[in-house]
Amino acid sequence: MTVALFGEGTARGRVEIKLPSPGEAAIAGKAETPALSKAASKSQGELSAAQPAIEVKAPTSDTRIVSGENCRLQWTSTGSIEKVNIWMEYIDRNDRIAVMQIPGIGNSQVANTGSRTIRIPETWNSEHGERWRIKIAGGGAEGRSEMLTIIQMAAQEGQQKGGSRLKKAGPDSGPGRIQISSRARETNGWPTVNIESAGRRPRYQGMLT
Repeated sequence: MTVALFGEGTARGRVEIKLPSPGEAAIAGKAETPALSKAASKSQGELSAAQPAIEVKAPTSDTRIVSGENCRLQWTSTGSIEKVNIWMEYIDRNDRIAVMQIPGIGNSQVANTGSRTIRIPETWNSEHGERWRIKIAGGGAEGRSEMLTIIQMAAQEGQQKGGSRLKKAGPDSGPGRIQISSRARETNGWPTVNIESAGRRPRYQGMLT
């Protein structure tokens, strides 16, 4: 672009000033935008990678957990988490939460291996509607399992006793009949049942439960 200068005290002449055309300015602006966007994206990615997280995979609400028995824990984590704490949360019928120490671990931190087997104390159960869940914490992150139900050991043993438990006592010798005698011998408080075969040697013997 050429500019002409006129007026008193001003030397006559021409001055050339070179300005970018509108097309050139648009191209220059576009060239800087990708670099800026790339830097912002990288910054967000670094921030996301730095945030630790923990997710408890097992046990789940479908896992059968019995007091006095072992329970396998599994979890995944992201970020820099070397050690974790593992607790059991107890939720009563009024939704009040208490953090319980797991025997053998307590409040100590353990290696973040992603799995561990714990033993459920015999006094822990859901007899009155109590709920439980695993809590794993480390590196500023926390993860919790689904709500769990703990079966009392005595109830578990009672279920195992349910139904007739018979053992074979002799060869099959034709149609049989069940004979329950009021004078039947008792074993551990349970009357003995004989299933006889036409008055011959008992075919099966077991306890009435």
